[in-house]
This record gives sequence, structure tokens and C-alpha cells, in this order.
Amino acid sequence: MLITTALFLLPISALALLNHSAIAFGVFIGPYDAHGTRISAIQEALAQKTQGYLHETFELGNSRTRLKADPAQLGVRIDVEKTISNALAVGRKGGLFARIIEQVHTALFNTRIPMAASINDVAFETYFRAHLEPLEHKAREAGIAYNEEKELFELSEERIGSVIDASKLKYELLRVAAKLETKNIAIAMIQDTSFIRKEMVEPLMSSANEILAQAPFTLTYATGENSDTSRGAQKTGRSQIEKGQLKDFLTVRRVGNHVELGINESELRNFLVGLAPTINKKPRNAVLAVAEGKVTEFVISKSGIELDADTSMPRVRDGLLKKERAMNLAVNILLPEVRTETIENLGLVSLIGEGESDFAGSPASRAFNVKLGAKKMNGVLIKSNEEFSFINAIGEVDPKEGWRAGLVIKGKDLVPEYGGGLCQVSTTMFRAAMYSGLPITERFGHSLPVLYYNPQGFDATVYGPHPDFRFVNDTPSNILVQTRVKGTKLYFEFYGTPDGREVKLEGPVEYDKKPDGSLKAILTREIYKDGEAVKKDVFRSTYRSPKKEPQQRNPLE
Repeated sequence: MLITTALFLLPISALALLNHSAIAFGVFIGPYDAHGTRISAIQEALAQKTQGYLHETFELGNSRTRLKADPAQLGVRIDVEKTISNALAVGRKGGLFARIIEQVHTALFNTRIPMAASINDVAFETYFRAHLEPLEHKAREAGIAYNEEKELFELSEERIGSVIDASKLKYELLRVAAKLETKNIAIAMIQDTSFIRKEMVEPLMSSANEILAQAPFTLTYATGENSDTSRGAQKTGRSQIEKGQLKDFLTVRRVGNHVELGINESELRNFLVGLAPTINKKPRNAVLAVAEGKVTEFVISKSGIELDADTSMPRVRDGLLKKERAMNLAVNILLPEVRTETIENLGLVSLIGEGESDFAGSPASRAFNVKLGAKKMNGVLIKSNEEFSFINAIGEVDPKEGWRAGLVIKGKDLVPEYGGGLCQVSTTMFRAAMYSGLPITERFGHSLPVLYYNPQGFDATVYGPHPDFRFVNDTPSNILVQTRVKGTKLYFEFYGTPDGREVKLEGPVEYDKKPDGSLKAILTREIYKDGEAVKKDVFRSTYRSPKKEPQQRNPLE
């Protein structure tokens, strides 16, 4: 008995010793007999085999269509580390007896470990949409279709279609990848049926055509203006939904287990978005009337309006379905920043600083741009503690915004540049900010001397995004910018609340002037409060020779 037991245990013990710290005898990974091979060697071989497999071309298709692809394109991923880990787990699960039984069974009958394959859904969907989706013929739901000749809705019947069985395709990809097989895969098609059928839509046809017969529908909205005939009454604007537009809105939709007439909300939103520019109006700031440096009154401000598409959507949708001939659109009233009734709250009490410059001798296009720039800056409100940016405030400098072009040197060529003269505007504003005692946070002088700014040293060049002209409103209230042009003189006036600061300027003083026209300049500003100097700023400018470097000229000067 002992001899028999010993003879039985001897091969089992030998097998256990053979399998110790290694892949069990009889385990195959893909095409490899894994036992007796170093793990690193198996890992290297599998990684090489896997990379080759993932990029090996195979055919995907059916009797009508054949496509070339590789597993990687379809999102197949293979985890070599996990595969080896699965192989190492053979004969090492459960108790001692269970492990021995599994090792003996594997040694006698072999165990083949599949490759740990998975599908990356993002990659699969990307390939599917680009290459496979065009092969599908999706079902068409029954619905309503507009007949242009009859100007009526007619019944559109359902149609059965066929689509690719994506789940089966994924299964086949994983099945062959588990064996690292390069095998052509057939695309399985399944029937695609429609839920909305002809008999479900037929009862809705009369309602659809009744709504159509009510067109045009009137859309009203408040303009934000008072009526001339009734004090306090609001003026009303009007727009319409014509029959030709209504045909795009009506649709049949599924609700639970039945269908009903509905509105295509995407089309309705597009309609309202397209309608908005004809309704929207920007608010108009009040404009100051000034006498002897004091604010006396405003020219009346004007509110603006903006279509509220989100609130208007359900109103129009429900109104159409209920056959309401008139519906009220929702609008938001936009109040101007500078309103007639808020003069005291804004702190716009008196003139705190003024700048001026002369653009005499400017070409017609430059003079036009100077006046346009002044107009765009008129009425700008700068809040307390706000940093003002000239580039941001002036906006785009292109023909769409009304700017005119002049010829400038770029490299060796003469090219048109829009906005010539804009630096006259920034320079004049710089002078107003200086006299107002405001902190200048960004200012650059021109690279070459400009005759319009004599004496040199009191200019501020701009060319977006930099150089920019920036300053901070460090006064306790808002500052309102007012501009005016008189003859060839440009004026900037800053209105706000004086806080007792006094400004003294010295210069600008030109020095180090050379025969070639190059020079330097210095401008000094001292700010006093209660008779004591509290701050001193020095602005230095260096101008190169216009004879030597004409191409360095800023085209916006």
C-alpha cells in the first residue's frame, strides 16, 4: 500500500516541483508553449507578435462591400501583461487539492490561455462612423411631408431598413484577437424597423394642415420705448412666421407608446436666432451737455432690447400647436450704463482732465480715421478701479468697422493699412489721462518722431495687441469720456468727481537731437494733494532717425 501511494505521489510531487514559480506544465499562450520558457522571453515574443497582429490588414465586409482594415483601427487592444498573469494563475487557485487537480489536468490535456483582448469604444465608433455607417440603410419613420405645389402636408410612410450588428462585430473581433488570428470577418446586418407607422400618423394629418392654414402667425415684442400716443405705454414690434417657414417646424414625435404632433425645436431655435438681429438693439448712453466745465444735463439715454430665445421657445411652440394667431416674444431690457436718471449716482460732476492735439495737414483718409476713432471713444464709461485698455475699447480696426486705408511701407513694399491716424486718438487720450492725474500702466512713444505730436515726448503709440495704451481710474467714481473735433483739433474730456489732486507737467523737453532727425525727450508729471507732492512720474522717449529707418514707422500713426 505504501509503495502504491509513493508511486502515485512521486509524479505529482515532481509536477508540483516543475511548476513551482513558473507557468504550469501544459499551458499554452496563443501559439506558444509557455512552460519552461522565461517569463521575459514569453513577454517579449507576445509583445512582438501582438504588435504585428494589430497592424496586419484583413478584410471586413459582406457580399456587396469589402473594406480593408486592421484590428488597431477598429479599436482592438491586447494586454500582454494581463495575459501572462492569467497564465501564471493556472494551478494556483483554491486549496492544495484543487491546485493539484488543476495542474494534473493541465499537464494531461493542456490549457490554452486566450489573449486578454478588449475594444476601445472611441476608436471603434470613429471607424464605424467613417467607414461602416455609410453601408447602413436606416429605417424611416412615418411622418408628415410638405407638398410645395399643393401647399399642404401629406403622409410620408415608414420604410424598413438594415443596419450593422455592431455587437456581433465586436464579438468576432475579440474572438479572433484572443487567438491572434488574422481572419476576414463578415459584417452581419440586422433589420431596422420604425416605431412610428402610417396608421399612427394618419389621425394627425388634419391638425397639421389646420395649423398650416392659420399662417401667417404674428410674433409681438416690447421694444423698450414709450409710445408717442400714450404716456407710459410701451411700443410694440412685430414679426411673422410665414407658411413657408412653418412647414419646417411641424413634425411628428414619439411620446411613450404613442405619437403626437409636435414642433422641431432645433428648427424653431434656428428661426429665433435668425430673427434676433432684427429685434436686438444696443442701449445708447446719455451724452453730456457741458457749460463752463460743469455737467449741466444729459441728452436722453435710450434702453436697448435683446430677444430671450430660451423663454420665447415654449411660448411659440405651444402657441403654434394651439393655433394662436398671435404670440408674445420675451425680450430682456438692456439699460445703458450712462442713463439720464443716474448722473448723480455715477459721480459725473465736473471736468477732471482734458487733452488736445492737432491733425492739420493729415491726408483725407487719416483725418477720417481720427474722427471715427474719436466717435468710437465718445461716451465710454470707465468704472472706479478699472484698468482701461485703448486696444480693447477701440475694437477691430478693419473695413467692416468703417476704417479707411492708407499706403504704408512694409519691408520693401507699399501696402494698404487700415486705421492710419488712430495714434492721434490714443495720444490725445494719453494727454487727458495725464492731466487727470491717472496712473499710466502702459504707454510707448513712437519709434520715429511724428510731426503731428510736436514737441515730441507727449505721444502714445498703439498697434494691437501691443503696444497698447492703458491707465487705471483710481478716482472714487466713474469717469465718462467725451470727445469732440473742432476744425483740425481733437479734444478728449474726462468727467468725474474731483478728489483734490492737482497735476503739474514739466515738458516735454527734447534733447540729444542729431542732424539725422533722431532725438530724445523727457516729460515729468507731479501730482499734489493738499499742497504736498504725493507722486512723481517720468516718461522718457527715444526717437530713431526717420531718414535711416523709414520702414519703422507705425502705420497707425
